[in-house]
Amino acid sequence: MRPCVIAVFLIALLSMPVVAVATTLTRLTTGSQIDADPCFSPDGSQIAFVQQGEVWLMPSSGEPATIQLTFLDPHIQWPTWSPDGTSIAFIGGSWPLALWVVPANGGQPIELLNSRGDKRHPSWKPDGTQIAFSVLGPDSYDIWVIPATGGTPLPLIVTTSNEADPTWSPDGSKIAFTSNRGGNYEIYSQSLSGGPAVQLTSLGGTNLEPVWSPDGNWIAFAHMASPSEIWVVPAVGGTSICVTASQGCYDGSPGWSPDSRTIVFDRLSTVPEDIWTASDLPIGPTRIAQTTWGHIKAMYR
Repeated sequence: MRPCVIAVFLIALLSMPVVAVATTLTRLTTGSQIDADPCFSPDGSQIAFVQQGEVWLMPSSGEPATIQLTFLDPHIQWPTWSPDGTSIAFIGGSWPLALWVVPANGGQPIELLNSRGDKRHPSWKPDGTQIAFSVLGPDSYDIWVIPATGGTPLPLIVTTSNEADPTWSPDGSKIAFTSNRGGNYEIYSQSLSGGPAVQLTSLGGTNLEPVWSPDGNWIAFAHMASPSEIWVVPAVGGTSICVTASQGCYDGSPGWSPDSRTIVFDRLSTVPEDIWTASDLPIGPTRIAQTTWGHIKAMYR
């Protein structure tokens, strides 16, 4: 690990204020392999991630990964832990990419869904009963849910625009997602009890991979630009804040630690993609640290 402290100047767009904070960035993986799409375990002790196209586990303290969970195909993305820590869902396989679940302690992966087009970004419902995901329909991406044990998928958010990358709120009452319904890809929140979706960001460009903080206060996401960076926005709406200065790199795939104080992410620079953490970032009433991005996951193929 090679920690470094950088001054991150958080610049909100247009008339929003400029905020400066110090963030501690720590590199967890090195080497010639590609490491991407990290996700903390619910107890914070491990990080699931993709190395050379397969799901691996490593200690969150940064010791080398020693546990390989999958031996399927070099196209796995977005591993995500079940709320009880016993399973990991991921997207992978041949076209169209399928939704899978593998036991976190090892075992045979189970394919939950391989129909209905290409899929993205699975997210477990907090009670562990369902998995939300986005799937490519005839003309656009929509958000669906499926029982975590398998079964019939059901549509959740379907429009004529692209609706993708769902993430459940910790209380299970809302879904945050990315959509281009307003032209650019921005982050939205939708109450599952009904009513219109609420637009949370207005950054322009492309904003993907939202992830709700476990304390429910923030949503981290990847703001794709050159460079690409990790930003956060209050879950109730407000000023979006950049929390990583990517220094010419591409940061993406953010994931929160259980205490909502650290963000794990992947970073792509001139060397292969690696896993990093961001910590010691004071934001509002809750101290959080995080951010991540690595390679750009293609929404279009």
